[in-house]
Parts: sequence; structure tokens; C-alpha cells
Amino acid sequence: MLFEESDVFARVEEDIGCIPDLQLKINVVDNKPVQKNYNSIPKPLYKEVMDYVQNLLDRGWIRKSVPSSPVVCVRKKDQSQRLCVDFRGLNQKTVPDRHPLPLIQDLLDILG
Repeated sequence: MLFEESDVFARVEEDIGCIPDLQLKINVVDNKPVQKNYNSIPKPLYKEVMDYVQNLLDRGWIRKSVPSSPVVCVRKKDQSQRLCVDFRGLNQKTVPDRHPLPLIQDLLDILG
């Protein structure tokens, strides 16, 4: 199946897209937005991080919003940046999902 449907997999980052009509809902205990102070981005990384964020905005992968969570910059093995979002504030307000994801082995058994 992977070979038959190989055209749906991105081979380079520019091929990655998003599904604009897909809406996901995170159930929270109240409607007050999470607004955390941001972490200071080191000055030598500031332009690189802002360019990366602008690229994500331009692609439609992220959007501006009132709720905010701090971002931490992590250097990858290839020396590019990875932005990690600290969602602990949101996690504290999230209603637990009592329907866990199926086990990988069960999914593989279904695929046969």
C-alpha cells in the first residue's frame, strides 16, 4: 500500500501542506485563554527565528492568536532551528480524553 500511495508522502519540506478545512477541538475546563509570557529569544537567533515564524505564517501552518505559549529554540543535528512550544499551561486546562488511541499492533493486524 505504501508503494501504491507513495505520491501522498512529502519528499521535501516544500511538499508538506495543511488541510485548511480540518478543525480540531481541544476541550478545556474553562474558556479563559492561556496567555503565558514568552521566553526571550537569544539575540543571535532572533532573525532566524522570526524568519522561520514568518515562513510558517506564509504557508498557513500557523496563525496569529490571542492565546500564547512560550517557545524554546532547539538546534537540530543539521544546525537548523526547531521551535518547541511549551503547552504546559494548555495541558493543565485540557479535559482528559478517555478514548485512547488504538495500539499500533492492533492497527497493523487490521491492515493484515
